[in-house]
Amino acid sequence: MKKIFLGIVSIAVGGIIYIMWREQTLLMFDWFDLIGLSSVIGFIRNYGVMIGYPPEWVIFSLPNALWVFGGFLLFFSIWEKESLERKIWLVLFSTIALGSELAQLIGFIPGTYDSVDMFLMCVFITFA
Repeated sequence: MKKIFLGIVSIAVGGIIYIMWREQTLLMFDWFDLIGLSSVIGFIRNYGVMIGYPPEWVIFSLPNALWVFGGFLLFFSIWEKESLERKIWLVLFSTIALGSELAQLIGFIPGTYDSVDMFLMCVFITFA
């Protein structure tokens, strides 16, 4: 139960960082508007402005690391014992997370490659 809780909190904190400090041109903000959450999102963003802006690595790299960490914890809670299925899902999840960053480096998918993203994801995978 502890892993599930920490996994969900980790993913939520990464999401809150995005909501508070990332540019509103991101597609997720259009989705929030579409489902009627604009006022809630505005409130959260105003709170982010009030408390100030953290270092860039917190805004741009920490959310990915938190999402990977949370995902690993959730996979560990699904498959508590070492198994082939758990290994497959963890390798697949890691490949998607780290591979998407590398795909940005070579221009295969849109986005900006960041070595800090790669480093933090690897560190948080190790922590998980």
